Amino acid sequence: MNFKRHLNEINSDVETLVNIVTKEYRKYDPGNYLYRLLFEQPNGGDHFSEEFLELVYVTLTAWGMRSRGASLTEFEVFRDSIITYEDAIKSLKGFRIESIKKDKIKCILEAQKILYDDLELVPPNKPKLVAFSKTMHFLLPNLFVPMDRKYTLGYFLGYTSFSGNSDREFNLYSSLYLEFLEFSATHPELLGFIDDNWNQTIPKILDNIIIGFMKRNY
Repeated sequence: MNFKRHLNEINSDVETLVNIVTKEYRKYDPGNYLYRLLFEQPNGGDHFSEEFLELVYVTLTAWGMRSRGASLTEFEVFRDSIITYEDAIKSLKGFRIESIKKDKIKCILEAQKILYDDLELVPPNKPKLVAFSKTMHFLLPNLFVPMDRKYTLGYFLGYTSFSGNSDREFNLYSSLYLEFLEFSATHPELLGFIDDNWNQTIPKILDNIIIGFMKRNY
């Protein structure tokens, strides 16, 4: 899979694509409101409290994770699974996608693989790439890029359906993640787009660039 040729298409057009999302994308949508609430918790909030995890779950639902063929486990399973892996998730808290050192990439991906395999975010035998990336973005918003079928997979792969075992799914996820990581490291201007709306973090800006491209061209 040659993802690099796709990202090369947008190298000189980043600001325009970000602005498309800023000005046009779901300005008064419940998903936008809930997403902003995630960043308005006092002192950053306790990301493993019942209240915060409920907000994560409801935001995922607003982002379409319980419709259009997407799925989540029941809230109690979702919550308990995240709490079980609280220490593993917190071990990644200090990393930011735009400043990860090359000698840390392998261990970060290994930690992500464990979480990808073991977190019970979707029912058994359901693809988890979308639920995993979005959930982890809400928990560690500076490290994880939220990915979806319509925009992320549509842009990179040209199709939106996928299936396979956990290893094959994670190989796809990690390939996409590495491309985002490299892109963010070579585009320091992304920091200038951060706002209090859709562009709260570099990972979400990366997602928004893809959304902007797809909305403009398709």
